[in-house]
Amino acid sequence: MIELDGSFGEGGGQMLRTALGLSAVLGKPFFMKHIRAGRARAGLQNQHLKAVELMQKLTDAKVVGNVIGSMELIFVPSRRPQGSIALDTGTAASLTLMIQPLLIATLAGGDLAIDLKGGTDVPMAPTCDYVKAVELGILGKFGLVASLDVVRRGYYPRGGGRLRFWARGWSPPPINVRKAQEIREARVTAVACSLPRRVAEREVNSAAQVIASELGINPEISISLCSDSVGTTVLALADTGTSFLGSDSLGERGKPAEIVGKEAAMSLIAEVKSGASVDVHMGDMLLPFIALSGGSFTVREQTSHMISNAYVIRQFTGRAVKFEREGSLWKVSA
Repeated sequence: MIELDGSFGEGGGQMLRTALGLSAVLGKPFFMKHIRAGRARAGLQNQHLKAVELMQKLTDAKVVGNVIGSMELIFVPSRRPQGSIALDTGTAASLTLMIQPLLIATLAGGDLAIDLKGGTDVPMAPTCDYVKAVELGILGKFGLVASLDVVRRGYYPRGGGRLRFWARGWSPPPINVRKAQEIREARVTAVACSLPRRVAEREVNSAAQVIASELGINPEISISLCSDSVGTTVLALADTGTSFLGSDSLGERGKPAEIVGKEAAMSLIAEVKSGASVDVHMGDMLLPFIALSGGSFTVREQTSHMISNAYVIRQFTGRAVKFEREGSLWKVSA
């Protein structure tokens, strides 16, 4: 059984999600101790329990320790992940974080059809627009056939959103994400739910102006309105031909719409100007895939999430993820 120290590095929930995905693919059980030991609310919270429940159903796993506040968990899968699952978190728990182990699980070769209810756009997690455009966009370049249907938006704190995720099992080639010489296209998208259209207009106009000024590119802009929940999201995206760079920003009470748009734009600009092949958030998400299939990419920063993920990966596979300086960037390979 693989033994993991959940307090290693940044010691967050990402370590558990990566472990769940790798356990499902490799059929290896694991024991994790000191789960989220460094967090203000240590141990498993609802968000993490629902991810465990999802992967338990998908692999018919035996699980011990899956209760609120538990700092230890045993997970023993008994079959290849595949099939259809529906799960309601009952809260605004991030559905996009729950998709992370599902994406890893596609490497086991089984088809997945997952219906999830909870939070689609919440703090401290990628938005559903980011996952759809950036994560699925990049993995799609290496053969992943998948879709993410946003049935209903769910913002924090009420949640109530719904996503349908579908993917075919796959066996990708080495995932070598190359740097591009230029930006082919830039886009800014704003979603406003139960808010006036002018909120989204102010967001996209602010973001577009900053991108045009800093990068000399006039991005395509689009607005989507809904009444599912109450909230707003901005996604700034750059298509490099070989990859996608993205940044998202969430609105919140008291934050001007112009600031929401500017935040997304400035983060994207930092990624573009760095010359990296993927943005820092995508870098963290790609690690399990290059660990199992080989490959490399570059990022502008070696984050604590990457270091923690690399630790989990090595425990499961015996394979070290390499971090090497390449000018001002980090080259990540396995």
